[in-house]
Amino acid sequence: MKKQLLSASAFLLFGFSTMFAQHNVIAGSTQVTKAGTQEQQFTRCASPVPSAEWDTQFNKLVEQYIKDHQADATGKVNTVPATIPVVVHIIHNQNSVTQENISAAQVASQITVLNADFAGTNTDITSVPSIFTGVQAGNTQVQFCLAVTDPNGNPMTEPGIDRKKWNTISGATDPNAASSGAALQTLFNNTIKPATIWDPTKYMNIWVAKMDGSGLLGYASWPAAAGFPGGQLGTAETNQNSGVVINCYAFGTSGIAGTSGYTPYNKGRTATHEVGHWLGLRHISGDAACGDDFCNDTPKQKGGFGGGQGGLNYSCPSFPILTFR
Repeated sequence: MKKQLLSASAFLLFGFSTMFAQHNVIAGSTQVTKAGTQEQQFTRCASPVPSAEWDTQFNKLVEQYIKDHQADATGKVNTVPATIPVVVHIIHNQNSVTQENISAAQVASQITVLNADFAGTNTDITSVPSIFTGVQAGNTQVQFCLAVTDPNGNPMTEPGIDRKKWNTISGATDPNAASSGAALQTLFNNTIKPATIWDPTKYMNIWVAKMDGSGLLGYASWPAAAGFPGGQLGTAETNQNSGVVINCYAFGTSGIAGTSGYTPYNKGRTATHEVGHWLGLRHISGDAACGDDFCNDTPKQKGGFGGGQGGLNYSCPSFPILTFR
């Protein structure tokens, strides 16, 4: 069911705007982790928790999509594969491709992870508890590619990459100097995103920056559609903020990924997690103790690391942990 929701939410996102049309091959939880001898604390996901109104409206659209595209009595949804053009806005203050002005190879490594994760072909997850083998992730029919043309239709020298010095963006300050996750999100949502975003009906926008001061790994906007007022709901995207923001040290699997105290975050899964939110997936615990993630493939989760934290799920605890029906 979760992969059907993911496919359905993706097609809702496309169908209620305009289809991606390039000539391409086409909520916060705090974690403490050890990085060498230094203890680092990160906010792994700072995507806002959707409002109840968003949940109601979005799930109505998903259920209608499933009903309209149900292929047979098993509930399988008849969807068409989609490939989403991606633009990665690298926000930096370097004079060459170095440090937070990450390499094209690091960007490409993240796209590789996204495609494997969303196709269910990743090979580094070798053990799935037997209770989940019947519902483990399969092919969502959603894939990603680096954009080959810019918004003006010009071929891109570096496919899918838009490099911007933060001090060339009017009103912007250094993302690394933001002292909290809230300050960082305000900077991006109010200043950096509106100044740099590419048409979100044609591209998935990802912003990558150094953001050590905030302690944040990433966050995403939630989908909206025609007649689905993002601003009034407070959590859904608009054409000025749609997309995902990722810490440069937690992006991809090569280059500087996992360095500077971010050792556990070199597998590209922060982006996979946040892109899931961008497509409409909730945290498995529904962001509440034994909450609803609107997917019936897993039991209710109390959530939290070490037993608590308001029902939020993060880290990789051993199975089983705090499951309730």
